Amino acid sequence: MTTNDEDQFWCVSSKDVQRIDPESGSSIASFITGGLPSDITVSAGGTAYVADMEHRAILRIGNDGVETMVKDYEGAALLGPSSIVSSGNMIYFTDSGPLGESTIERPKGSVYCIERDANHGQLLKILASKCLAHPCGICVDGLHIYVAEMLANRILRFTRRPNGAHLMSVLHHFSGRLGPSAIACDTDTGLLYVARFEFDSSTPGLVSVIDPSGANGGHVRDIEIPELDGCEITGLTLHHETKTLYIFEASRGKVVKLEL
Repeated sequence: MTTNDEDQFWCVSSKDVQRIDPESGSSIASFITGGLPSDITVSAGGTAYVADMEHRAILRIGNDGVETMVKDYEGAALLGPSSIVSSGNMIYFTDSGPLGESTIERPKGSVYCIERDANHGQLLKILASKCLAHPCGICVDGLHIYVAEMLANRILRFTRRPNGAHLMSVLHHFSGRLGPSAIACDTDTGLLYVARFEFDSSTPGLVSVIDPSGANGGHVRDIEIPELDGCEITGLTLHHETKTLYIFEASRGKVVKLEL
């Protein structure tokens, strides 16, 4: 899920990408990738970029339709991009494959960035190479990129250095539930909102609030979301003007908004 500067709220389903009216909650199918879209980001210029699990590619949605932007790194095919975010001229995405493809025993997940220039050129860089256990959520705040590594039950922080390199560290390690599945950042406060995925349908949905500047990863509080009627949260997005958090629960196909 994502929003852009024009207050358009986008949501991916198993078949298509939909635009949702934040006021009424009504949705209309916007376009179909022909694959399995897992996440979407919309740049400041209005261009949409989709992480597609089935195509194992990053797709760009333009006036001429859907085109493939990235499908491999140095000739090696991607596992299947699961989350994506844009910031300035950079696009960051996680490559996890379907759940179970990359595990603690076989950590094959990666994090990439695409650097674009004014002439529509692009350079694909790798931040973490085939070493993560299902990275499936990503957000950006300034020089920091935060990644939810679900099956390791932790949040990673990548810090961009002046030379363009990224340094990785563990920001916070959770206990309980399967692991973090989506992440959103309030760029005004610096707080992170982290979805805590679980399969037990009797357990309320849960979002944890993390302060990256706090001691020991800065766990602030937990927010239970019983209105979701499930706890398989796969998407979070924050509308900064209204301070509204939109939460997507996969088992019910339900979106709930939470006023912060």
